[in-house]
Amino acid sequence: MTKFFLMIYLCSAVTMECHETSPQPQPYDDHWSCMRDGYGKSFEMIYGETSKEVVNEYKFYTKWTCKEEHVKVI
Repeated sequence: MTKFFLMIYLCSAVTMECHETSPQPQPYDDHWSCMRDGYGKSFEMIYGETSKEVVNEYKFYTKWTCKEEHVKVI
């Protein structure tokens, strides 16, 4: 069985570093669902959870991917 895991990274153009933000990735049954949440959750992270001042100071941006993994069903 194939599952997709959303990995979101918060990056700074000032420090040129990215840090993973989701310690326990949520599994998705298909790529479409994972991509939909990637857009939504990364948008919320920048515009809903982080102040404008902090985004401007560190020049924050997000990047994310949906990692495909094959999961064995027992």
